[in-house]
Amino acid sequence: MTEKRATTEKVKKEAKKEQRQNRSQEPQQPKKEKEPNEPKSGQRQNRRRLRLRMIPIWLRILLSIVLIGGSFIVGLMVGYAVVGEGDNPGEILKPDIWYYLIDLIRGK
Repeated sequence: MTEKRATTEKVKKEAKKEQRQNRSQEPQQPKKEKEPNEPKSGQRQNRRRLRLRMIPIWLRILLSIVLIGGSFIVGLMVGYAVVGEGDNPGEILKPDIWYYLIDLIRGK
């Protein structure tokens, strides 16, 4: 076990040595001072906003389907009770009313 540690430590030391040598061989460039955050003319600033989704996409799709279905049902009820002068808005959800409406459309 100690031999493995010794060899891994040697490898780590050699890697650090190589990194130091590579750094010393590269020409050092002077550091630039930070410029104020003023947009230059004709140049867009490339800023990326981190996007955090509070509601996952699958839940958005499911909510959309439920809301569309709910608005369809409410529209049927309002159309039957208010516009069509029906008695009870809940009757539009019964199949007997639909059979009656289809028969009216077909002319039977």
